[in-house]
Amino acid sequence: MHVGVFVKEMNRYVNVFHLKSTKFSNPHGLADKGNRSTAFDIAVLAFHALKDPNFCAVVNKPKHECITYLKRRSILPRSQVNQLMQSESGKQQLDEEVPYRAVWHNSNKLLGLEGFRGVKTGITQTAGPCLCILYENQVHKHKLITVVLGCQNVDYRFRDARRLTLWADNMIVDKKMSKTATPALTAKAK
Repeated sequence: MHVGVFVKEMNRYVNVFHLKSTKFSNPHGLADKGNRSTAFDIAVLAFHALKDPNFCAVVNKPKHECITYLKRRSILPRSQVNQLMQSESGKQQLDEEVPYRAVWHNSNKLLGLEGFRGVKTGITQTAGPCLCILYENQVHKHKLITVVLGCQNVDYRFRDARRLTLWADNMIVDKKMSKTATPALTAKAK
């Protein structure tokens, strides 16, 4: 699929999910004046993306590997390419696709901590170090999506997201507990 078509599809989902402050100009989110979003829109996008089991599986892996294919021309030095271009059989060799093992390492340091799941790490000049995570409270059966933008440094995004998430989780648990607590019975003696 052509990159432009993919970005167009991304922006179609921006409209479908009513993300009022988001626009994409490239698929990777790296620095580009055309890319913009907010913490709220990123959380809504994460909410929808997390419905896809394939997405969940990939973002929760510490490492992801796959085999992709590259045209031989792209991996040969220019001198060899020029040499092969001289003959018809050489031109066919240039068009051969060769397997390439690609490996990605997940930079989310919260993976592996109880309840924390991956969504997206990032850093740009404009937004600074960023993180979007899912937290699942197994005891009280609720989930939280946390987004932090513009953290002080790359490592603080993990600290900030963890602290904010656990604070919000405690607030939710306290509220649930106060609703289920048995009211104290008081009696007045006459």
